[in-house]
Amino acid sequence: MEIRLDGTNAMRDARKITTETDRQKGRRDYAYVNSTLDTTDEFGDWVEGSFFNTFHKTIEEYDSLQEYIENILKEKKGEAVGIEFGGLGINLFKSFTPGFFKQSIGVSLSDYRTEDGSLAGASCKEYKDSRKHDIIIGNIFDKDIYEKINKIIENKKVDFIIERMYGGLDNVPENYLIVMAILQKWYGMLNQGGVMFVEMPPFTIRVIQDWVALLQKSTYKNELDVQFDEFRNALRIKKISNTLKQLPKLKLQEIKKAYNIKSKTYE
Repeated sequence: MEIRLDGTNAMRDARKITTETDRQKGRRDYAYVNSTLDTTDEFGDWVEGSFFNTFHKTIEEYDSLQEYIENILKEKKGEAVGIEFGGLGINLFKSFTPGFFKQSIGVSLSDYRTEDGSLAGASCKEYKDSRKHDIIIGNIFDKDIYEKINKIIENKKVDFIIERMYGGLDNVPENYLIVMAILQKWYGMLNQGGVMFVEMPPFTIRVIQDWVALLQKSTYKNELDVQFDEFRNALRIKKISNTLKQLPKLKLQEIKKAYNIKSKTYE
């Protein structure tokens, strides 16, 4: 496996690769589509496809994502803005207390809605009529997506970001700098006190723990609250203050060492 560290034309290549792979797989060839936030089965066990099942280890003191998010964002109740990257976000945002989010957005590479606007028993029209929810079909590596988001939220910051693409992460090019660039972009979109949940691509595992350790240093204790679940590659970052304009970065030499990269062509 070759892990690239170059940034030349990286985003262009990422858009091309993910779009083409998605086209080849087919729009319904994904394990999880329109997942719920917190769901249990008849025995009270967490459903595999729920977001809580992926991220629960990053909020161990809470019994649900809804409880955690609505608690840390309680001062934003009725004004909060949330985004799901990699999904339509319909069932996700329906899982919150009605009216908690003033605006929510789902960004999906594929459009899973049927012709009547429904999906998995959830009417998109009914949901949109009751809550302000917009769906953007496009690629997270495309800058136009972020221009559309900014237009919807009127260039304001957001309070909650979540990405859990699961099998879709296999489409992400194995370029560490691209992944970091997207995380920096999302972090920059967050309000003070905001939080993002991210499922990291498998190829980042060699360096992600070192990076998380960097973020968790006492140096940043007043700026960041970070938890990582190695088993599920699940990451939670809470932006405590606006002091840090960017997330701290590992040195390039450390990344090269982790992936045993010696060639200078990766600069």
